[in-house]
Amino acid sequence: MALFVFGAGATRGCSFVNPRQFPCSPPLDRDFFTQLQRVTNPKHSELVNNVMKDVVDLFGPNFDATMENVFTTLEHTIRMLKTTGEYRDFKASELSKKEID
Repeated sequence: MALFVFGAGATRGCSFVNPRQFPCSPPLDRDFFTQLQRVTNPKHSELVNNVMKDVVDLFGPNFDATMENVFTTLEHTIRMLKTTGEYRDFKASELSKKEID
């Protein structure tokens, strides 16, 4: 018996992924925010805009951060602020709002 383990990138090669029909490909860590900005459903536009605004606030307008970098930075900065005090540009309460529940 064979065991196959596929990572998240395996979805991109699947037959149901049609970039002509859906401009947003299944995201990978490196291009998560690029793919997020390609979401065209108006139902998600406010959430997409809020996430992108938060990432730009934290990393600047020309950021080159992966999804994991962003969420790890948020998590550890919140922990650091709780330990060292809130004498920084960001308050723990502000950063906690940016975390995904």
